[in-house]
Amino acid sequence: MEVENRARQFIERTARRAVKPRVCEPVWQWAERNVQLSVRTTNTPGRYESGWIAYTRLWQEAFSNPRVKEVSICAAAQSGKTESLLNCLRYAIAEDPGPALWIMPAESLARSFSETRLQPSLGDCQPCAEQIPKNRDRFKLLEMHFADMSLNLCGANSPGQLSSRPIRYLFADEIDKFPEAGTKEAGALELAKVRTTTFWNAKLILTSTPTVPGGQIWQAYEAGSQHCFFVKCPHCLHPQQLLFGQLKWPTTPETKPDGEWNLDAVERLTEYECTSCGNQIPQAHKAGMIRGGKWKATNPTAPADRMSFHLNALYSPWRSWGSIAREFLESKDSFSGLQNFTNSVLAEPWKQDVEEVTQSRIAEHRGSYFKGTCPVKPEILTIAADVQRELIYYSVRAWGQDEESWLVDYGRLPTLEDLWDVARTEYPIEGTDETVRPKKGFIDSGFRTQEVYEFCSNSRRTFFPTKGWSKLNQPVKKAAVTFHAGKARRITLYHFDTGSFKSELYLRRIQDGEGPPWHVPTDTGEDFARQLTAEQLAEKKNRRGTVEQYWKQTDKDNHWGDCEVLQVVQGYLLSQRLRQKKELQDGTAQKKGRRIRSSWVAGGQGHLGGGGQWNW
Repeated sequence: MEVENRARQFIERTARRAVKPRVCEPVWQWAERNVQLSVRTTNTPGRYESGWIAYTRLWQEAFSNPRVKEVSICAAAQSGKTESLLNCLRYAIAEDPGPALWIMPAESLARSFSETRLQPSLGDCQPCAEQIPKNRDRFKLLEMHFADMSLNLCGANSPGQLSSRPIRYLFADEIDKFPEAGTKEAGALELAKVRTTTFWNAKLILTSTPTVPGGQIWQAYEAGSQHCFFVKCPHCLHPQQLLFGQLKWPTTPETKPDGEWNLDAVERLTEYECTSCGNQIPQAHKAGMIRGGKWKATNPTAPADRMSFHLNALYSPWRSWGSIAREFLESKDSFSGLQNFTNSVLAEPWKQDVEEVTQSRIAEHRGSYFKGTCPVKPEILTIAADVQRELIYYSVRAWGQDEESWLVDYGRLPTLEDLWDVARTEYPIEGTDETVRPKKGFIDSGFRTQEVYEFCSNSRRTFFPTKGWSKLNQPVKKAAVTFHAGKARRITLYHFDTGSFKSELYLRRIQDGEGPPWHVPTDTGEDFARQLTAEQLAEKKNRRGTVEQYWKQTDKDNHWGDCEVLQVVQGYLLSQRLRQKKELQDGTAQKKGRRIRSSWVAGGQGHLGGGGQWNW
């Protein structure tokens, strides 16, 4: 009898769904009637309202447009795209069900997103809440079986999860961070796209901040309609895109009192200059301009079923034009910072001229001091180590203000434990009777990983393991990892973008002589210089046929080069802390009213010297 009742209920529900009139309205209008935003998931709780982010309306309309199959959104961070995509998913669950898959770069991100944002938002939307099963075993974080459809979430790093079960709706978030095709199988995005082929009415939603011109989101944008958002100048009514080059801030004693920018004043006084009439547009006009803005397709040859959108942070209601100008001034002197600004704020791909570093340029950075001595009284000495099968390569650098650095020592060691001898070494400071010892260190954990983890764990936060990645959504990101050494232990691992920091070291600081001064001793050996010229920036075509840049190793020994890259990473982490220390000593921080932001930790979760990190 129970089986018969369940069968009857299923037939009745299916019949009601079949005869239910289809909601014929744009997704954003449906969301404004049905979506209630909670304080648990947003800083703007209450009924959903799209007017202040009017640029999200068209891509939500594209989702419910049966003529459009693929929607690509190349947008800056904090532009409201995630909430608008959730609207599309909620609409599908309530009004037009079909099996769906939501992919993020890693399973851990998908799990966190589901727990903290997705599932609470579904419960707050009445039409979706009615579809949630009472049996909680059918409503898990990564697998949800609603009354009329199923939703799965997975990480792009799990190929097995991408190649099973057909899907109608594919939501792929941050696709530039997805693994590319390898020798054994296709790339993560290609594997997922294949799963939609059995549905004539399939819908693909691709989003990401861009990375490089050959990245997947930029390629998808260029292959689509290339919609750009135009707003009208409040003075002359000329429609135009918001471009970073039109942000203007004055150079006056208030904004630049002593040769350095007063960032608070810049943030307060920045305005937008109209490209037509040249009048300055204050920040207060921005909201009205966005509400009256219109999308315009700029690629007339694009297929009708592929819509693509580009949006930079100048449109975001969560970012003022002044805060963007401030971030540019803070990041422009750092290669990795400028690259991150270009990708995450301007939503533009980053391309570096193909070059290689030469030994003659390294020789030009030689100072008038000798190896084993420190030419200045430094703020701190750091160690960087590259672990190989037989030897440990290391370098020691002294750091001053504004990331200026001096190579103090380098060499080879037989074991990791010998790094303690380096850490205990008293290096004399030239012209004084003082000596200084290294305080902190980074060790590459790509080889002999377990041994590195154990050594760093036993070092009481003197040494930290690192892992370089060719694709990372920020210059440096820290994570807690668990390893087993008799018992389970947790340790902080620092991930960093290898391409950004190699370009910063080899091309900007050494080859071009730009940015923070980088010094080596006058008696630097040829073997050290050779290992710093063992890589060059090159181009190749990936399996998708697009050109991408990569660092090509031209000599089997590049270990001291890897050490110096780790040193640049440490300098990046130290720079904000040292600047804050200098201003406090000079008594200028309060006078200028400057706030020192420590942006090196992902998501603003920490700062130099905080939580036991990098105290000296």
